[in-house]
Amino acid sequence: MADIIWCCHVRGPDDVHPAPDYETALAWSDRFNDWWAVQPKREHDPIMRAAPMLWPWSAEAHAESLPRCLEEFADGKLP
Repeated sequence: MADIIWCCHVRGPDDVHPAPDYETALAWSDRFNDWWAVQPKREHDPIMRAAPMLWPWSAEAHAESLPRCLEEFADGKLP
């Protein structure tokens, strides 16, 4: 399973955040879901839910985007 490339997929806006492994993708998903659960909602806000998912694009695109996501999740820019 080492050749599987993971991401955190936020359904709703359909955002994908490359993750180094499944455990990280799961932790980021849980973190996002916990954060979203306590946000005030308005009538037309989207339903959002994050879950680990296989990276949908190339390994090169994953490698290129991974450092940015690691930094953003580490410093709190992303929930």
